[in-house]
Amino acid sequence: MKCSRMAAIGLVFVFSAGLFANVLAAGEKKPVWRPLWDRKTLDGWHRIGVGDWTIEKGAIVGRKKADEPEFGHLVSDKVFKDFTVRLRFKALSGNSGFYFRIEEKGATGVSGFQAEIDATRDVGGLYETNGRAWVVKPKPGDVKKWLKLNEWNEMIVTAEGGHIIVHVNGIKTAELTDDPGRAEGRLALQLHGGNDMLVMFKNIEILEVGKIIPKTFIGFAIEPIAPANNSTLCLHAAAGNGVGPKIMYMPEWGAFGWFTDKDRVEWVVEVAKAGPYDVWLEWSVSDRDAGDPFVFEVGDERVTATVNKTGGWDTYRKTKIARMQLKAGSQRAVFKPGGRFKTALLDLRLLHLVPTTSDK
Repeated sequence: MKCSRMAAIGLVFVFSAGLFANVLAAGEKKPVWRPLWDRKTLDGWHRIGVGDWTIEKGAIVGRKKADEPEFGHLVSDKVFKDFTVRLRFKALSGNSGFYFRIEEKGATGVSGFQAEIDATRDVGGLYETNGRAWVVKPKPGDVKKWLKLNEWNEMIVTAEGGHIIVHVNGIKTAELTDDPGRAEGRLALQLHGGNDMLVMFKNIEILEVGKIIPKTFIGFAIEPIAPANNSTLCLHAAAGNGVGPKIMYMPEWGAFGWFTDKDRVEWVVEVAKAGPYDVWLEWSVSDRDAGDPFVFEVGDERVTATVNKTGGWDTYRKTKIARMQLKAGSQRAVFKPGGRFKTALLDLRLLHLVPTTSDK
């Protein structure tokens, strides 16, 4: 009753194709976010151009007057190549942006890619300063779907070779698959020339090893999970939709992680025949973080259980956790935390529904 994991992954999303070739290679480590800012000083960054950069209530705050036509930037001392950066921003006035793979040159002070951050429009687009100008320009109607005006928003920028993706609040806003631009450079935060500027940044972190993919984005549709010939259903993480503020899909592990009590994973399953099904779970968790409750629902049926130890985040286990009485037909399956928890819930790779002839 084995699930063909790689076959299932190969059927998933076009934008993910090719990311799964080396899943779980020996010696891989769980992705670790590293802060790019110590929240107290601007160590590791330097100012160029005009404007003021201050630290206020745990955030970097940029200000500038409109009568200053020049630009201002806060630039990283370090050069980066391939990475995923996530940050939170609040754009209250003016045109800002998160720059990456830049050089300190050109009339505006820097040249290179910018993930656009504007107080009212264009947020999430890709603009190449002193180059091609707009490369991906979002439509104003779409921006309204992902931008929270005058509130904290989350931006995630992934750059791996020529593959560049921007997400805002979990929604994919721009993607390039084979970009010919610069392969490395500095990061920077922008104060646009000729604008009254008030923009804030916090929780700036980088992931240089391992990938994550927010899978809630415009155009996402859950493909129904079809049963095998023996009516078994394999609910791979790769085929699920992660919904919530923090949950992320990690291609190297084929698993969802970073759960909060407000996150969940959803599938649509086609149950071939009604009857009892054994529920198998494949997961990993550190021994320290184990012990929190979770819920699994299929249609009207619901089971609760507790996350058991696996020996570490790199060690996955598979075991039977429950039995469910399922109805035939198309139904929504949902995995979610069973309440609040202090640290981390688990990394979820697979749920496996196996029909059984016994009701025990």
